[in-house]
Amino acid sequence: MFFSPIGLGWHWSEFHLITALGAFAPTGRYSSGSSNNTGLGFWTAMPFALATYRTDRGIFKKLPFLATGGVFYEIHSNQRGRDFRPGDSFTLEWSLGLEFTERTSFGLSGFFYRQVNDPSGSDAEPVDKYRSNGIGLTLSHSIGLLNLNLRAYQDFNVRNGPQGTLVYFDIAGGWTRN
Repeated sequence: MFFSPIGLGWHWSEFHLITALGAFAPTGRYSSGSSNNTGLGFWTAMPFALATYRTDRGIFKKLPFLATGGVFYEIHSNQRGRDFRPGDSFTLEWSLGLEFTERTSFGLSGFFYRQVNDPSGSDAEPVDKYRSNGIGLTLSHSIGLLNLNLRAYQDFNVRNGPQGTLVYFDIAGGWTRN
């Protein structure tokens, strides 16, 4: 489960920037050495920044152009029941698309994911740092103050991690300034 209670945003006519701090809680069943864990057994703090550029100038008067990006840095804690701390990781996500209605957009998206440093602790074993890239499609739709986002990626250039198709559905909400 991910929580992000702290965030600051800046808004200009065509560009928006948000910085925030969040955390992944160690939800799901985890027992050291178990083969049927559904959780990872550690907390992760994650500072991040998100940006959106939207223009309806030039050739984009009828279908506004959207470019979005996010940078995320994950700082993992020690794993429960072991002297093991996973290496931190960095992710860059991006999308390029068109706004088909005032509330619906569709486009191409991708990500670049890298382990930044080695795992540590007496239970850590030296391994190649994991990495993954992905490319796919994104569909977003707004309903009131909620934004629904569906993304599907195909992994490529994966090392030391799972490979396949990733599908994400997220819901974000906000409020208007008075």
